[in-house]
Amino acid sequence: MKYKITRIEIILLVIILIFAILFTVFDLSPFEMTVEQSFSQLDRKINYIFGFVLITNAFIIYLLLKSKYKN
Repeated sequence: MKYKITRIEIILLVIILIFAILFTVFDLSPFEMTVEQSFSQLDRKINYIFGFVLITNAFIIYLLLKSKYKN
């Protein structure tokens, strides 16, 4: 039984990657709690970690789908 990756899965992966790129490259912060300048570096590091986690999650999901339906 061959499995083709559906459009919904591709769209979900693309959405995850877009959010990850927005959080890391363009530094759009979902963490707008801090006003002081000293916390801006911490927010940036949190955004980089969050974006990296999203990218790796999308890649892992893709590999799992690919390996699960390879047979």
